[in-house]
Amino acid sequence: WLGAAGRQPGGMVLLVDGVERLQNTHHAADADGWVDAALAWIPRRLPHGVRIVVTCDMNRVSPALRQRMGGEVMGREVDEKEQDKDEQVGEEEGEEQKWAMVAIGPLSECGVEGMLEAGLQRMRKGMTREQRQRVVSRRQCGTPLFLALLLEELRLHPLYETLDARLDELLASSDATHLTCRMLERAEADVQRWAEEGAGVERDAVANVLAVVCAAGAGAG
Repeated sequence: WLGAAGRQPGGMVLLVDGVERLQNTHHAADADGWVDAALAWIPRRLPHGVRIVVTCDMNRVSPALRQRMGGEVMGREVDEKEQDKDEQVGEEEGEEQKWAMVAIGPLSECGVEGMLEAGLQRMRKGMTREQRQRVVSRRQCGTPLFLALLLEELRLHPLYETLDARLDELLASSDATHLTCRMLERAEADVQRWAEEGAGVERDAVANVLAVVCAAGAGAG
């Protein structure tokens, strides 16, 4: 079916996000084993017109996975001409195609401004110039996940009058993990308040949901 998809106008692009999460703990004793099991479905030779884009956190990737993805080109920029040449060689001679490795850094201030503005427009929310500048100037906001979580929490904040104080609390988070903890604390406080008001929810609803996620081997879908 990949060959048929590649013959369609425009071809096909497959996106695999967070490939390091495919590392199977059942194969922890044999790194090469879980790499083969987790990535065996990715063809080493792609039909013409088919491309695969894989994203991963290189700080969490094992040496075996680096090698499988073509670790020999890590840290080296690959321009479009060189990439096209590699792909043509693989197609013409039937050789295994190389991966073009591209390191993605944090968002620039312009990128943060653009993502912030798009998020506020989508949520139909407003922020003062000073509040926007505080977001743009924070290093952690250069991480798209952190900024997306921040926007989601601001979307749920009910009062504009207390937005400034809440923004300070959220921006005090050092990274996305710390920010997620603050969001869960807020969710737990909300649920407990609703339970006291007789809204028909359990006081431990957040803890129960997190227990299920923790018990699931690969999270809860």
